[in-house]
Order: sequence, then structure tokens, then C-alpha cells
Amino acid sequence: MRKRMCSAVLAAFMTLSLVQVPAFAAGGAPEPETTAEEITAAQTERISEPETTAEETAAARTEETAEPELAAEETAEVWAEKAGAEIQAVFPDENFRKYVQEEIDTDQDGFLSQEEIDRCTNINVSYKSIKSLAGIEIFSSLTDLYCAQNDLSSLDVSQNTALVTLYCSGNNLSSLDVSQNTALESLDCAQNDLSSLDVSQNTALESLDC
Repeated sequence: MRKRMCSAVLAAFMTLSLVQVPAFAAGGAPEPETTAEEITAAQTERISEPETTAEETAAARTEETAEPELAAEETAEVWAEKAGAEIQAVFPDENFRKYVQEEIDTDQDGFLSQEEIDRCTNINVSYKSIKSLAGIEIFSSLTDLYCAQNDLSSLDVSQNTALVTLYCSGNNLSSLDVSQNTALESLDCAQNDLSSLDVSQNTALESLDC
């Protein structure tokens, strides 16, 4: 009798063990493994997100930095097209600069555009106490220059090859080179300190007073 009871108890115990173990194995063990994978994936996404954000931020900063440079380049190109010469920098003599600002800089912006330079064919600055005509060389279309009765000690008209008339009398010139002014027809350089004057290249010359 005791053997049968023991056998019955043992059988019941084994049955319960077989029922509970699969349930535990099926319901308990796999879940933590799946959760760990999900956590790992979530952590990986969280770690990778800042890297993407950092790249996007760097790209945005690069674009922001590039925009002013582009604007500066565009501004430089605009001024390069507009301004042939900055008046303050090109004309050191105050009286000559004032004349350029008032008579040649038609839009009064402090710069001479190429159009303004090309349009200048006549300059009359006689009796204006000018000591230097530095900057006169930019006016390549200049045909008539009147600069008599000033305080000029030098005069460079080698770049003004279109000159037809040059009146520079009553200054302090000790030399005058007109060899490049082959279109010159009238020259008045009297009342200076010239010891010599070469007009051999001025074949179009009709009037000379020195």
C-alpha cells in the first residue's frame, strides 16, 4: 500500500514538474532575450542619432559660413564692373581731386566707372593751384587738356595718347615728354623751365608755343 501511495505521489509530482517547466521556459526565458535585443537596438539608434545631427549641424554651419563669402565675391564683382578708379586713392592732389569729383564723377559716388572715364575727353583745370596731375593717365580718351597757370613741376601725358590739344604754360616744368602723343595738333608749354623739347614724333602738330 505504501509503495502504491509513493508511486502515486511521485507520478503526480513528475506531472506537475513537466507542466510547469515548459510554461516557465516558454513564457519567461525568451522574453528577456527579446527585450535585450530591442534595448540594444534602441541604444544603437540613440548613439547614432547625435552623429547624424552633428553632421547636419556642421553642414548647416558650412552653408552659413559660405553665404557671406559668396556675398562678398558678388559685391567685389559688382564694384569691379562699376568702379574703374577710386577717386580718393587715384588723385592725391586735393584741388585736382575736387575737380574730378565735381566735373567727372557724374553720379557722385566717389568712384569713376569705366563709362565715366571713357566719356571724359576734355579737362580744364587752369588757374586752380594744382601741384600734381597724378591720375590723369587713366583718361585714355582725353583729347583736350588745359592745365595752365598752376604749380606743376612734372606732367606725365604718356598714357593720354588721344591728346589733340595740350596747354600747360605757366607752370614749373623742367621737362615734357610728348613723344607718345602723336595725335597732338596744338601745344602751348611756354613760361616753364624747359631747356629742350622733342616734337619729332608729333607729325600732326600745327601750333606750337614754347
